[in-house]
Amino acid sequence: MAATPLVYLDIDGVIVTDRTTKLGGAGYIPPGSAAMVVDILDQTGARLVVASTWRRDADCQDKLARAGIGQERYFMDWRTPDLLPEEEIADLPIRGSEIDRHLQRHRPARYVIIDDDPGMLPHQKHFHIQVDPSIGLTWTDAETAIALLRG
Repeated sequence: MAATPLVYLDIDGVIVTDRTTKLGGAGYIPPGSAAMVVDILDQTGARLVVASTWRRDADCQDKLARAGIGQERYFMDWRTPDLLPEEEIADLPIRGSEIDRHLQRHRPARYVIIDDDPGMLPHQKHFHIQVDPSIGLTWTDAETAIALLRG
């Protein structure tokens, strides 16, 4: 069991929104959004796991580092796995299933999922902070994450 709490973070719709893209271009991560993620991690001792499609990009961690989320913030197994087609189960959301695979592997004492996608498994719903993709991560969302991670 991983004693370290984990934050499963989506990127698009959470810290990159249509509004931020208009401000800084495609993939622009505003410093305020990155600061909220860092604040969640700092206040709870949690480590980051990227649950976004960004995890497939070779420069994912570099992009996040440029926004202020450094390498020391990540959990050792820093991204959720891709499910093979034969591992997908009909009627179960893929994002929730990928996170579940990671959860089963590491069994953290506490975790939160910050994602604009509603597709989580039933047992994940209490730990899921569903962000409005037109707004992105808010301080209210961050405070909710902190409260969940502190138990």
